[in-house]
Amino acid sequence: MAVKILLTAVILSIALFSSFSQENQKISTIGTYNGYSTLKYDSFFRESRYVKMSDGTRLAVDIYRPIKNGITETAPLPVVWNHTRYTRALKGPQGNILTLATSPIGMALIRRGYVTVIADARGTGASFGTQNGLFTKREAQDAYEITEWLAKQEWCNGKIGMMGGSYEGVTQLMAAAKKPPHLKAIFPAMFLFDLYNFPYHNGVYYNDCIISDKNKMSKGAASKIDFIAPVDNDLMKTDLKTAYSSRSENRFLDDIFSISKYRNSFDSLTQSYLYKDWSPSNYVEEINHSGIAVYIYGGWFDLFSKDAFLLYANLTGPKKLLMVDSPHSSSKNPKLIQLFITEQIRWFDYWLKDIPNGIMDEPQIALQKNGETATENLTLSDTWPLNNTQNLNVYFQEGKSGSVNSLNDGILDMKKPVDNAGFEKYMADFSATSGTQTRWDDAAIKKFSYPDMTANDEKGITFTLLNPLQNKLTICGHPIITCYANSSCGDFDLYVYLEDVAPNGVSSYLSEGCIRASFYKQTEAPYNNLGLPYHRCYQEDTANINPGEIYKLSFDMLPLYHQFEKGHKIRVTLTCADKDNTNSHIIFKESEITVFRDALHSSFIRLPLLVNN
Repeated sequence: MAVKILLTAVILSIALFSSFSQENQKISTIGTYNGYSTLKYDSFFRESRYVKMSDGTRLAVDIYRPIKNGITETAPLPVVWNHTRYTRALKGPQGNILTLATSPIGMALIRRGYVTVIADARGTGASFGTQNGLFTKREAQDAYEITEWLAKQEWCNGKIGMMGGSYEGVTQLMAAAKKPPHLKAIFPAMFLFDLYNFPYHNGVYYNDCIISDKNKMSKGAASKIDFIAPVDNDLMKTDLKTAYSSRSENRFLDDIFSISKYRNSFDSLTQSYLYKDWSPSNYVEEINHSGIAVYIYGGWFDLFSKDAFLLYANLTGPKKLLMVDSPHSSSKNPKLIQLFITEQIRWFDYWLKDIPNGIMDEPQIALQKNGETATENLTLSDTWPLNNTQNLNVYFQEGKSGSVNSLNDGILDMKKPVDNAGFEKYMADFSATSGTQTRWDDAAIKKFSYPDMTANDEKGITFTLLNPLQNKLTICGHPIITCYANSSCGDFDLYVYLEDVAPNGVSSYLSEGCIRASFYKQTEAPYNNLGLPYHRCYQEDTANINPGEIYKLSFDMLPLYHQFEKGHKIRVTLTCADKDNTNSHIIFKESEITVFRDALHSSFIRLPLLVNN
């Protein structure tokens, strides 16, 4: 039994998006698209069914075909589909169906003549099977088989795209790596590239985000079945109940990652080197050979902000990159939502409908500056880092900035230290935290709002510009920290924050990086790492950290595009814990950390400064 659903309310919402117009004038630029494709359809026809995979597992698939004036389109159309672990369709309180197809992007596609399809990944939603890992080879094979099944349907013209963000962004990359012949273009948003860097950052475990995902996926598990929409022929939910009965066999992320501390950890249940076999970074060659066009959509405050640039750097086929001022989940800027939709329509029109809208004639990279609400003044480039980037080393120095009541209140200076002895001693404060509304919390569908970082600064050591900036200063790229340090008790974690201090003393979070000292050794990356420090983090790479011995800790911070205003100051803060986001406070005991800033051990931050801007 298929369901016909009118889009009265949602059509009105689409009309609010001024980027789309039915005027004849043709305009196709980033965020604006007129005159190339029209709002031809007014509703859709929903069909929900099972599709059997090659191993016999049945996956739940919803198909949304465009309708015009009550008549379902019979001519073959391009298909854009989504491979999700978050349930393809939920039953609303009034018995209505809530799904990606009724979201703004789903509706925009349907109204412009795309069949939209959503599939529950195996072991999720109404699909059968179990999810014993994430982004597994079997799941990638499922994506291949669904894509090719779609291509054989009479309502498909053989041109297929994929869309979605977060988990659904990665499933697109893994599908592309399987090289399905009919997959032409994908639009991954807010996704990971290197799986190890999701739970671990240079050996530091971001357990709160991972555990939050476990709680989110298990909360109300027994009753969740009441909200999952069964397929059409499963009126008594017999199949749904049978499929759902195996959910207890699924594995949560924390169960996997907490015992897989190294990049070469082996998962005995799946017989996999998980950070290799389940990571898109290991399949770059296959993705490039596929020829599939990739439009990367990322956010500066996403936990995967670096991954967007890594994927871009490693792709050799048709590609674009758009970075916006957004976290992972909670952007409510209507202009960004409009931009997100517009770019997908332009992308799929070009690759799936052969509409010559010029999207591939534009610069490949578009960047929105942090703090910008408008989407009209994007920075366009064909290179990353930007051509007008100049790296500036700013050193940790003795002195008093008079701006914060931290343990040392040191200063930042462009001059390298000349003293033979210079250091800051710091008794590790394991109550230090960047807060409970961080980029990591946002990824777990919590709030996103960093606090004034001053309270955290006062639990660590700081280095701040002595004098306010006399002119605006813009940073765009990947800051790099080089810090010489030792510990009285052996191994330790080091966290570094980059902040913007306003004239009123409020210190705003911009970026961060961290490392476990025992992972300080660097190796060559297995992919284009943009020339940034790379820590392989194999078990055999870990070093014994001897108390009192000085170690050089060098690592990159998350990328940013930020303008410091005149009168503001730059601050760098170092701590040894982030108790609301990682587990350092659980692992390590009280210890004294010494950060060196002398002529031989010059600790500094390298800032990617934009010149002539």
